Amino acid sequence: MRIAILGATSEIAKDLILLFSTSKASFELVLFGRHPLAIREWLECENLQNRYFWADLNDFGSHQFFDAILNFIGSGSPSKTADMGSDIYCITEQYDLKVMGYLKSFPDCKYIFMSSGAVYGASFEEPISDYSAATMQLNKPIADYYGAAKLVSEIRHRSYTKLAIVDLRIFSYFSHTQNINSNYLMCDIYRAIKESSTFATSESNIFRDYIDPLDLYQLIVEILRGPSINAAFDCYSKSPIGKLEILKVMQDLFGLRYKLISREAMPYPKDKIYYYSTNKNASILGYAPSADSLSTVINQIQILLSLNNIKY
Repeated sequence: MRIAILGATSEIAKDLILLFSTSKASFELVLFGRHPLAIREWLECENLQNRYFWADLNDFGSHQFFDAILNFIGSGSPSKTADMGSDIYCITEQYDLKVMGYLKSFPDCKYIFMSSGAVYGASFEEPISDYSAATMQLNKPIADYYGAAKLVSEIRHRSYTKLAIVDLRIFSYFSHTQNINSNYLMCDIYRAIKESSTFATSESNIFRDYIDPLDLYQLIVEILRGPSINAAFDCYSKSPIGKLEILKVMQDLFGLRYKLISREAMPYPKDKIYYYSTNKNASILGYAPSADSLSTVINQIQILLSLNNIKY
């Protein structure tokens, strides 16, 4: 199977490329990115320079044939997304429309679009369910261009009912390959462990569902090998986890020091409380996650500490 990876320098894409490289199945990948030299350098670091082709994202087009396209194009981190503002909407639309144009020439090609739980645009005061609706303030300035971009793309995809397009809504993801300087909860926790500093966080509990890299890979492989469908699926692990439980486990296993402060005293007090989904419709694809959120974060933290020779 010949697969185009768009946005190959994204952290999730790189994890999946490494997993594809270990597969006994015949997956031929062509890696596209806005910074192709960064792809080449990364392939050399992973000793995969002779395994996969790489190219500028602008070189992707209908002069090439692919059985499937995986679209990872995005910003890479919440801070970058915020800095990009409306640009993230324009970039998402630009390359999604490019893929849709490709599918007009090759309608049998499968398209997997990495979407986000942000499409729901909700306050997340309760978990997402089968009955949850996407919400957007139409009479106020758009606060979340990222979520709006993903939502508009999904609406576009559903309108092409005869094309094989699957949108995967990723809520939370943590891997030892991530940029640990990013302002994600688990990256903040890892830095505190590494630096023996005290992690300050709100006393309010929040709940996340961290999908393991291997489970996400297995879900994508199920889609690639399965029948052609046009649908969207929420990603999930075996079970979500609360922040307070993570902190206690990180303290017990890795010596994390932390302190809880009032929600009002935090610089960003409006956390999404239940940012995960109870919608398990992906099971119809044959998807059955092997890891829960707790085992995922423990495993990834252990790998990070080992790679950096940090004893605990």
